[in-house]
Amino acid sequence: MQGLLYEWIPTIVTALGLALVLKSFVVASFFIPSGSMEHTLEKGDLLIADKLSYKLLSQDPDRGDIMIFRFPKDPKKDYIKRVIGLPGDKVKVYHGQVYVNGDVLLEDDYIAERPFNDYDEVTVPEGHYFVMGDNRNHSSDSRVWGFVPRDNIEGRALFVFWPKPRLLDNHEPVAVAAEPDTPASAP
Repeated sequence: MQGLLYEWIPTIVTALGLALVLKSFVVASFFIPSGSMEHTLEKGDLLIADKLSYKLLSQDPDRGDIMIFRFPKDPKKDYIKRVIGLPGDKVKVYHGQVYVNGDVLLEDDYIAERPFNDYDEVTVPEGHYFVMGDNRNHSSDSRVWGFVPRDNIEGRALFVFWPKPRLLDNHEPVAVAAEPDTPASAP
């Protein structure tokens, strides 16, 4: 019996080492504690995130990515939000519309409701991202606490595996040119 145990030790150590490498550098699971991303993510969802792309492959997040990051005000906490503004972008909210670089961001297919508070235009600094929850009026996000530094990014959400398995839509929202007399094009 003891000989059998010694035969399994290398297999167990290898499996644990592989699991540690996967969790540290490739994928990780995350729990959704709030409704700030409804209806894309529901409170209580468990999801898998790709850590490889942003960290080891040094890919930059795209607008529309659902991103997991360490909260800038308390790096021990993980947050999840959608990327709205990339470095150098100008972002504002006016009359329920999100504007990026003066263009309306079309996002009707995933937001819970339009934001009811306006937000003055800001320019996203280099090395930072502007993020918002899909449940715009019930989300603490870049409108409240500022930008997410690139170094705080943990990964990109891929799919929910519990309770209702589904792939997540990491897509770039379409920006359309604002009408000439809209506030987006006003000085």
